[in-house]
Amino acid sequence: MNEWDEFRHFLYLLTILECGGIRPAAEILHTSSPNLCTQAKGFQEYFNIRLYEKGADNRLSPTRAGTALAPMARGLLQARDEVIAALIAIGKGEIPTLRLGCGTLVAEGLFRTACEIHKEFLPDCVIRPAHADTVQLVSDIVSGKIDAAIATLPIEHPELCVEEVRRDRLVVCLRADHPFSGKQPLSPRIFRGISGFSITRSTILKPMHGSWNYWPRPASKSTGFPALLTRRKCSGSCVTDTA
Repeated sequence: MNEWDEFRHFLYLLTILECGGIRPAAEILHTSSPNLCTQAKGFQEYFNIRLYEKGADNRLSPTRAGTALAPMARGLLQARDEVIAALIAIGKGEIPTLRLGCGTLVAEGLFRTACEIHKEFLPDCVIRPAHADTVQLVSDIVSGKIDAAIATLPIEHPELCVEEVRRDRLVVCLRADHPFSGKQPLSPRIFRGISGFSITRSTILKPMHGSWNYWPRPASKSTGFPALLTRRKCSGSCVTDTA
């Protein structure tokens, strides 16, 4: 475990990369340019990495490591905010039970894994399962009847936060004389709008206006294309986990 870096370093570096310079980043972060430069330089020297380079126009361009840092830092900072919100809610006793829905096309193993992971964080939390099709689960989450659900994509709803948690290759059986039989590999996109084909992905649904928005995601990715659905927080923020 490395204890030198702090969350603020990732925020500083992310802002520098997004702004393309120290001075505009310092203005956004409400700090001085010398302080920001020192912090960014110290981080890079300590870990012996270079995250950006100065161009002829004095604008900073990300290196390969800098390009990789940007999405990583966003995810890290978002996870920090979610964990803090979850801890506050747990401390206030706002999560005594979890009403978790499971779609009819979602593998039972995935649903059990989600419940087991949640139990690791809150062993005394009672999980109340609810099984229904995706349309019903979306309605139940929006109305507040359940807290979250694992269902199949596609799902679009302005009040839902959708996080894809698993994606796998699909097996397609075709006649030998079918136009697609000679294509390797087949992309799911080519089947869109074609009669007789239906492609589903599983997803986790969460309410956007809940008092907490942290969900422990299964680490593995396999069949079913699962995702987590919940109602969105008031801030409208959400974390994605797409394979």
